[in-house]
Amino acid sequence: MSISVIIPAYNAEGFIKETIESVLRQTLPADDILVVDDGSTDSTAAVASAFPPPVRVLTIPNSKLGGARNFGVSQVSTEWVAFVDADDLWKPNKLERQLGELARNPAANLCYTGRVKFTMKDGTMRFGSIIPGPPLAKIRDELFKRGTFVPSSVVIRRSTLLEIGCFSPDPEVAEDWDLWLRLVHAGAQFAVCPEPLLLYRIHGASITSDGARLLAKNTRAFREHILPHLSGLARLLAINRF
Repeated sequence: MSISVIIPAYNAEGFIKETIESVLRQTLPADDILVVDDGSTDSTAAVASAFPPPVRVLTIPNSKLGGARNFGVSQVSTEWVAFVDADDLWKPNKLERQLGELARNPAANLCYTGRVKFTMKDGTMRFGSIIPGPPLAKIRDELFKRGTFVPSSVVIRRSTLLEIGCFSPDPEVAEDWDLWLRLVHAGAQFAVCPEPLLLYRIHGASITSDGARLLAKNTRAFREHILPHLSGLARLLAINRF
């Protein structure tokens, strides 16, 4: 089971080194680690380029997260693809656990994990809430409520991404939730490692810190991929909410 790791990075000089190191510490090494420097104006590319193979760096004009991830997918050739944002970290056994789970579930197109939020204060990592990966029996219902899991927790078949059209490149769309919902509607099969194998960094520059923009992006995904599948009271309540 070959796997590539794609790291979209924009002005991430303060985080990218730790992120790459967490990928290199995996108990099951990746075949390819591609940093997509998304038109950074700082030293992100230089910091990433200091690592030896299998790390490689490609710089593109700024395309936002969806476009940068899609470019990365076009530049790798492995069976599986894992994403990690340039400020997140992985536990050392993440890839081993996920590929093991996928081997046990050969029909699955995607495997997600739980995550734990963390911040850095005075050089110390401080952990927050743990968000377990929801059980497979509830994944459709959970995805109809919220994004549920994030790209940094996902391993997905490259062929599945290409067939579904990858991430939306529109920066005003919640590109991850949009993709998960399209996969659900297309009948994709999921697998889960519920434990928090992803360390999800919270900081002032992260997208999740911009509440108003996040709400607008999520509202658009909801109206496009969930509202048409609701009826009766559920539809009425959803229209009033969004």
